[in-house]
Amino acid sequence: MQTQGLAKYSLSKAEKRTVIFMILPALAEALLSHTFSLVDSAMLGHSPDAATAIAAVGICTSLSGFLLNVMNAFCVGTTATVAWFLGSRSPKDAKITAQQTLLVTGGLGLILSLICFFGTDAIVHFMGCEDPAVFQGARDYFSIISIGFFFHFMTYNISAALRGVKITKYTMYYNVIANSANVGLNYVLIFGKLGFEPMGIKGAAIATVASQVIAFILAFAVISIKKTPVQFSFKESFLPTKRILNRVIKTGSTAAVEQVILQGGNVLFTKIIAGIPKIQFSAYSVASRISGFIWNVGGSCAIASTTYMGIHLGEGREDKCRGYTSFITRTSFTWMCVLTGLLVLFSKPLCHLFTSDLEVAKEATMLLPLAACCGFPVAIHQPIAGALRGAGDTRSPLIASFGSLWVFRVFLGWILVGLCGLNIFYAQIAVAGDQCARMAIDWYLYRKGYWTKRLRPKENN
Repeated sequence: MQTQGLAKYSLSKAEKRTVIFMILPALAEALLSHTFSLVDSAMLGHSPDAATAIAAVGICTSLSGFLLNVMNAFCVGTTATVAWFLGSRSPKDAKITAQQTLLVTGGLGLILSLICFFGTDAIVHFMGCEDPAVFQGARDYFSIISIGFFFHFMTYNISAALRGVKITKYTMYYNVIANSANVGLNYVLIFGKLGFEPMGIKGAAIATVASQVIAFILAFAVISIKKTPVQFSFKESFLPTKRILNRVIKTGSTAAVEQVILQGGNVLFTKIIAGIPKIQFSAYSVASRISGFIWNVGGSCAIASTTYMGIHLGEGREDKCRGYTSFITRTSFTWMCVLTGLLVLFSKPLCHLFTSDLEVAKEATMLLPLAACCGFPVAIHQPIAGALRGAGDTRSPLIASFGSLWVFRVFLGWILVGLCGLNIFYAQIAVAGDQCARMAIDWYLYRKGYWTKRLRPKENN
């Protein structure tokens, strides 16, 4: 089979349905998980000293987001490699890839948990929080949630392998169950129900770790019991082999470097705005958590674009690679338009729902529409970046992330907030600039077509 060059490929109705049915469980999983996370925030927002609790968790979310997203990015290599082997009709290699990467991610996850648990004080101190109550709350929260990093990373790698073979429904099932448990435990432990003492922030952290353990147990059960192309088996070798891991690491390590740049910039940005008044920082945390709900559209579509790009790259079909990426990106933008409109329309009741502090709610209500509109460029650049990673071109998203985040979010944010002392609204403008620039760079590099060099046309049978 010869590479189709720039020939246009239009998906049939059946192919479009297949794509949608892959995206929907991933999107439902992401939206439900974020909904549960918002419920957690709402509970803390109605606990005693809500502003302190929200600010402390906001700082920890930035820190944990940095660590987990960097480690999760490694699993992009798992998805892309499994998908490539599936497309090139090598199912045994796809299965071996899933098992070998599970061992590697388990070891890396354990190291991460130990470093964070014993280095909590230094890590939280780095963020430069000046409020003693917020610092203590962040310290208590981070020391506990660091224990769950090991379980989270293992679960994410299992999910990455399943997504590589176009299976997303099981990941939705076990993540929804785990997050439901998280909400229930939060209610019990934060407010002190069923005989437990009220634990506040510590209770929220314990509930998070418990849910991560539950998710891992269920995920491992899925790959052990269900008959899938990546079913777990003790008959297959777990020992990493150079042939498999070279392909995984080549994609995963560059994606991880991208996340170091991206999440490192986020942490530095949080550090820049951490010195603003507690009310404003808490408002930013509330608006970011709520707007993050709709940003999951782009991330869920990116999963599909990574998988389909990997499959059709293995087939040697450039036309299908482009056709599927185009359809997935259009779908992402359409869905984002609908959700953004709803979020802007109901911004005031949503903000008051997530905190009982009237000053925080007022600031967040003014900030949320701008934060929500940042979702438009996200809906475009995430599926495109996902397609590039699926093709093994992790350099292009890396360039886009570095150029946009450090110039706009970090540097511009430092000028507006850190140097000029402007309020949190201008920090959100810096975030918007970052997302728009990233969209433009990702789109340009995708259109240049550097990723097509990785196509490997197959001979006709």
